[in-house]
This record gives sequence, structure tokens and C-alpha cells, in this order.
Amino acid sequence: SPDEATAVDLPGLPAAVKTLSEVAVAEIRFDFSGAQALLDGIGELEQPWDQVARLLRLRLQFRSSSGHRDTLVTLKEQTQQLIDDLTEDHGPTRARARHLLAAVCLQMNQPGDALEVMADAMEELGDVPSRSWFLDSIAQAYLSLGAWSEGRRTLRSSILAKDAVDDHLGIAISTGHLALAEIQGGDPGRALEVLDETWSRRAGDLEALSRLRLATFQLQAAVELEHPDGVQTRCDRIDEILQECADSEHYLVGFAYMARARSRAITGDVDGI
Repeated sequence: SPDEATAVDLPGLPAAVKTLSEVAVAEIRFDFSGAQALLDGIGELEQPWDQVARLLRLRLQFRSSSGHRDTLVTLKEQTQQLIDDLTEDHGPTRARARHLLAAVCLQMNQPGDALEVMADAMEELGDVPSRSWFLDSIAQAYLSLGAWSEGRRTLRSSILAKDAVDDHLGIAISTGHLALAEIQGGDPGRALEVLDETWSRRAGDLEALSRLRLATFQLQAAVELEHPDGVQTRCDRIDEILQECADSEHYLVGFAYMARARSRAITGDVDGI
């Protein structure tokens, strides 16, 4: 889980490389300002670590882009340039750069381009643990193209792969994507079933924001089912987690409050909404 994520010692490599791993950990933990501060404190790096730092900077820029199209266009160009600058000897880094490019394409509503980019990324990445995370982006591209069956099937494959290695955070993320696809596909009952199973098995290993994301999808599905008792149970859960996130300005907190507003609409609580 992000709370347990820590950088590891990397014997034989420059000290700055450990800092790069700390940047990646900070990003996973949603500590974007901390990640940026670590990057800013790194001096000049030799190849290939300078390209890794370059990729991390682009990823942080994407995290803070807020969907502004001009920023996304620039990010797309810069990420493509990084891919072009990386040689075949740096295949894993180039694959991860392609993964970022696909995410930018999805944000720009270009799912066809994202799917094409991810096909190249999967080929370059090889058989490594992070391969299952790449499947999520492929699934998102399928769903954006309206290929619902392919998207859901890909997400289920990702969940199974992550389950095999007890990737709690990865499972929570993929389950959220799958649940949203089920809700949008008109099957909130199936979405709630998947979410509840992940909650019972993984919630204890997740940090607050990840739990909040799962709980928000649970409430959204319960609202779609229009089951008052189920809705109230999920509302109580979200309210409890929101207290843990009181100092956070993360967008997931905003989504949780929007879900709570929808839940209050069922009882006609206009002031609460």
C-alpha cells in the first residue's frame, strides 16, 4: 500500500538513484509536492538516470495538469520527444514513457491513439510485475472506444494478475475502474458485488485516499440501486474516511462529497445537498 511504500537501497548505484526511487514512492502516495521537491534537489545525472528523472518530471506535470488542453498538448509533445530520445537499450524506460503518453492521449479523448501506444509499450516492457498496471490503461482505452466487453475483460485480467502478487493498491485501482464500467453499463449490482469483495479483502491494507475512492464507488452503486439501507451504510463509511482526509485537497475528496450529495437527494435533503 502507499503507506507502506518505501524506497530501497540500491547497492552499486549512485546515491541520486535512490532519490529517484523516493520520487516514485512519493508520487504513489499522492505526495506530489514532496516528489517535486526531491526531484528539484537532484543534481546532474548520468545516462540512463537522467532520462528516468526526465520521465518522472513529466509524470508529475501530468498529475498537476488538471486537464487543461494546452498543457496536455505540450506534455504529449515532450513525452513523445523523450520516447524518441530513448534507445532500444532503455526499453523498460521507454515503455513507461509510452504508458504516460497513453494516459495523456486518454485525457485528450484520443483512445485510439492510446491503444496503439499501449500495444508498443506492452511489447517493449516484457514480463515484469508492472505489466498488470499497463493493462488498466488498455482497458480505459477500450472503454473510451465503447468496447465494453473488452474493457471489462481486460480489467478482470489485471485484477487477477495483481491478486497473484497481493498488490493491494493495484487491485483497488482496477476494481474501481471495473465498477465504474459496470455502473455505466447499467449493472450497479455487479459493481457493488465486486467493490464489496475488494473492500473486505483489501481495505485494511490501503491508505485513506485509496479507501475513500473505493467507498465512493460503493456509494455510487448503492445510489443507482436505490436501496436506502445500503446507501446509509455507505454514507457512514464515507463520512468516517472523510474525517481522516480532513486536511487533504485531493480531487478524490471532491468526488466523495459529490457522491454524498447524490445520496442526500434520495431523501430530499436539499440543505444537505
